[in-house]
Amino acid sequence: MAPPRRTRTGALWAERSGGRLTVSAWLDGPRALDVALTPPQWTAFGRLLARTHAVRPEAAPHLPRTDFRPGRALVAFDAADRGTASAVVDELAAEAGVLWQAARHRLLEVRTRSIRLGARLQQRQRDDPRSVPLVVCHGDPHLGNVLVTGPRDVALVDWDDAVLAPPEHDLMFLLGGVLAYAPVTPEQAAAFFTGYGRVEIDPDRLAYAQCVRAMDDVADLALAALDPRGSDAGRASSLDLLAGALSRTGIVDLALG
Repeated sequence: MAPPRRTRTGALWAERSGGRLTVSAWLDGPRALDVALTPPQWTAFGRLLARTHAVRPEAAPHLPRTDFRPGRALVAFDAADRGTASAVVDELAAEAGVLWQAARHRLLEVRTRSIRLGARLQQRQRDDPRSVPLVVCHGDPHLGNVLVTGPRDVALVDWDDAVLAPPEHDLMFLLGGVLAYAPVTPEQAAAFFTGYGRVEIDPDRLAYAQCVRAMDDVADLALAALDPRGSDAGRASSLDLLAGALSRTGIVDLALG
């Protein structure tokens, strides 16, 4: 693992010039997004995430706790929904609007589902806290945050989204993945769970995590594509990623089951 150095206040990042600044030890090795993990490396990834989830929550008192209220994601989603329906400023913004509007009925379904599932999980937590366990989660263990450090070893970087949440908050990245251009195959997932161990996936907890992730991703990408202050290359890249998220192999369809 390569956890970030904490700030003087115990936070995992500092605000600098409108962005996040994190500092962590340097690890040498290619990203799993750039090289294909071997089965032993997938298994090592599983063991690493299992060790993360086994950390006692009280050992990480500064971590935020998920409350199953998707408020921040809803705010970003609604801003993107309004932005894609506003006056078009250029061709890239127009393309973003076309993509969003074509998928809008599915996007609104994800929004509605996140609220419904969140309320259900809040009730379950009140009735029986054991049915909604909160563990230490990396928060963003996609393949771009996995480094290959040896023939049978990997490391996780970018811990600034660490959170106390159900294990599905991390495991959704292995159950199909969240990147349309880098889906996790059943064979890769099997190798991962060989290391992680047996686990019973809760459908509500998984679907809620996927819905919130889907809203975050599409909102961030759409707003970046709409922003005329961004570079054309950056906005075009966001547009391509938005198209992937909205495709039939993307996170939106995964969230809808």
